[in-house]
Amino acid sequence: MVEKSINQIKSETFKALIGINLSKSLADDCSNLCCNLAKIKTPFLKDLISLLEKYKTKKINNSIDHKKSKDLIAPFYGLNLIEYLSSENINWSGNVIAPNYLISAMLIYNRENKKNFLLRNNKSTIFCIYNSTIYLNKKKLTNDFYYIETELYPSKIKKVKFDKILYYDRCYVNSIEWNELLRYSQKTYVKESKVSKEKGAGY
Repeated sequence: MVEKSINQIKSETFKALIGINLSKSLADDCSNLCCNLAKIKTPFLKDLISLLEKYKTKKINNSIDHKKSKDLIAPFYGLNLIEYLSSENINWSGNVIAPNYLISAMLIYNRENKKNFLLRNNKSTIFCIYNSTIYLNKKKLTNDFYYIETELYPSKIKKVKFDKILYYDRCYVNSIEWNELLRYSQKTYVKESKVSKEKGAGY
């Protein structure tokens, strides 16, 4: 395990996403979701690296067209979905890849807009944020069919045990996964040349 700052995570995840030719807007959204997961000490690298590899080999594409894909790729489109559901005040259900990133999106939106959310699968509640307190079952965060609810009433969540949200400015990550991330981020580096040095590269 190696300790990294949130700034390091932001920088390297963004560069890795740019390195697979993801658009800057999606790369920025995804890297912000990574940072938010790091702040609450929830794993994020394994899922991200898996998606980087699949994207590179064209096993997934840069499309949110649900007619072509039955799965929500949460690291890429989770924030867009949460913003849309909140603006329309509607619920949603579907298959989710890397649901931890969906939770990150809900936390970001709640922090900015004080909106409550509930995430559950067919068996139990996985995550709930209500009035800036959370319930999270990290052991159940697997690719699955999920339901998102945007209207929460006290009667629906009366048995849920909530905790304060704790944010940290550093976190420990798996060193092997971090080095794999760097392999992608280094693709954005400019090779040394006379022209690049004249422009300030390497200084």
